[in-house]
Amino acid sequence: MNIILVVILVAITTAGSKQLSKRSTEERKIVIVGAGIAGIAAAKTLHENGVDDFVILEGSDRIGGRMRQAEFGGVKVEIGANWVQGLHDNPIWDLAQKYNISGKISDYDDVVIRNKTGNDVTDQAEEAWERLGTAQEYLGEWRERIREEKLPDVSLRVALKLGGWRPKTPLEKVIEYFDYEFEYADAPEVTSLNNTGMNEEDFTGGEYFVTDQRGFGHIVDRLSDEFLSPNDARRRLQLNKVVRTVNWTDTDVTFTTTDGSTYRGEYGLMTVSIGVLENDVIDFIPDLPAWKVEEIYQFRMGQYCKIFLKFPNKFWDDNEYILYAGSLRPQYAVWQNLELPWTFPNGTNILLVTAIADDVQRIELQSDEATKQEIMTVLRNMYGNNISEPESILVPRWLTNPLFFGAYSNWPIHVTAQDFEKLAAPVGRLYFGGEATHPRYNGYVHGGYLSGIDQANAILSCMRKGICKSNQTAVNQGTSAAPTLSSLLLAMIPVIFPVYV
Repeated sequence: MNIILVVILVAITTAGSKQLSKRSTEERKIVIVGAGIAGIAAAKTLHENGVDDFVILEGSDRIGGRMRQAEFGGVKVEIGANWVQGLHDNPIWDLAQKYNISGKISDYDDVVIRNKTGNDVTDQAEEAWERLGTAQEYLGEWRERIREEKLPDVSLRVALKLGGWRPKTPLEKVIEYFDYEFEYADAPEVTSLNNTGMNEEDFTGGEYFVTDQRGFGHIVDRLSDEFLSPNDARRRLQLNKVVRTVNWTDTDVTFTTTDGSTYRGEYGLMTVSIGVLENDVIDFIPDLPAWKVEEIYQFRMGQYCKIFLKFPNKFWDDNEYILYAGSLRPQYAVWQNLELPWTFPNGTNILLVTAIADDVQRIELQSDEATKQEIMTVLRNMYGNNISEPESILVPRWLTNPLFFGAYSNWPIHVTAQDFEKLAAPVGRLYFGGEATHPRYNGYVHGGYLSGIDQANAILSCMRKGICKSNQTAVNQGTSAAPTLSSLLLAMIPVIFPVYV
């Protein structure tokens, strides 16, 4: 009798567990991972095409991804994306205008340079700016030939050196740093010549520094409002859902989150950063194919940390940008004056200094107090020992944030169009988007936005027309072999030494 009772209880429990498991797995046509601008743009595109059976899984408690504000010094500051980079024909600029995002076009000519003893050496930099400009002309010509004649790619450093630019002084180093590291969040030694410059070629009109107190991410909020209501009955946006396991096949994709929830879709779209994919925090079952993993590891996350300091009074220059020519290895070298009339209310007294590349790892792992002391040493070199101490400091940490592992992607050397195609290519029914996957604007907000639209359209094409994006062509083409420097020099002699032609 007891045995029969146990068998019955086990049967009931097992059946109940199966039903509970079935109930806990949400079934959707499409599952999107990430509610940054790529994920939101993808969802909006699906909605506009009549597909609303989707769910967006976001690991944090908010949407917007790396477009993020923080309260600091009585105002809201952008700790992530801050600029609309390009004002003509840029879809993000169109949205910024549509939603009346306030800010100002950055004036990169409004700059003062101070050396280690605090002297204003801006005038002394004129000749160095001219030489850098001459090298950049060679760089542009070389880049054009690489693209037109399909020559081997090289780093920006190689191009600058062969154009005659070899910085040897702190002054020369800081103006190069302002032009390159400050833009690409990585050193010229590791940044591709071929894959840079796309943004400048396509979008003109300068760069718009956002100071809107609603935030740069207000664009993402408004985009989501077009298809999500505050109390969306379909629960198409679910926050605090960190994906840990992705089971992908040729017919569906199942996602499991850290809280034990599961979501199954006929299609899946990953819009997480390349940093997340590189750090193996998501378990793919089966393992991603070798060609996909190779592409993921080939790409880089740039490191970019915007450090905000609030002071009781303003003691710095009135220029928009202040450069510190303190050493041959620039540190705390690019400052932005946020006391200008168009930034925050008068008397806010906030300075912004940007740390880049290797410095970010040290800064994120040390205490804010240690960072403040390093910064104050630089400021006292520039403005003397009698300046005031900051009242507060804000040090964002993107590199050590497990939802991002970095700021934004950089263009590696030798990466081809086929490499971008492979990075974005689906495995089974699992698609890949986000700014890193856009072949022309990776690293930029508009790259993320456009990639979301592109991947949504690819899924729609497969779902409705049976025209499914394939990675086979890209895999067969592979990646071009790295060139030798000798072959590169032979190919480029007419450009590098025009006076002898």
